[in-house]
Amino acid sequence: MARGRLVAAVVGGLIAILSAAVSINPDPGRAAPAPDPDPTVSTSPSDPPPPPPAVAVTAEDLPIGAGYWQGAAETYRLTARVRNTGIPPVTATTRVTLPPGVTLVRSAAPGCDADGLSVVCPIAPRATVTITVDVTVAPGLWRDPPTGTVQVRAATGTGPDDRTATDATTFGLDFPPGPPTRTST
Repeated sequence: MARGRLVAAVVGGLIAILSAAVSINPDPGRAAPAPDPDPTVSTSPSDPPPPPPAVAVTAEDLPIGAGYWQGAAETYRLTARVRNTGIPPVTATTRVTLPPGVTLVRSAAPGCDADGLSVVCPIAPRATVTITVDVTVAPGLWRDPPTGTVQVRAATGTGPDDRTATDATTFGLDFPPGPPTRTST
């Protein structure tokens, strides 16, 4: 009897080993699940895109002096500031559009190329460039004061990966109290 139990135990053990090694599909009409695919290995990790450029422009109203009322040939200064508010360095092209009756005398910005009403400046991250535009103002503009614009386009480069940002603002003419009145005696 001991031998019968031994044979039964050996056969039972073999059946357990075989059933563990071979999967049995209880539904013969159904295919076994597909094995998980091997993970793919990338040979070149993708770098995140560079941060986008960002720029802001402000312009002060053009202060007109009291000599305007006496017809003096004065030059007035428009001040605009261009700030690189982004992380990458940019090259900013600033264009000033003067209203009718306001005439350019000269424009300037330290470290920039000024050509009339167009000023091109390299601007480091978080840096600001001040642009000055000296102008004359025609008599009579106080009756219907016009506005002008300052537009900036900042670029991170000049190649196919060039990314840009833009901003614009307006400015007005700030006349002194007046106009003068004539008193009769």
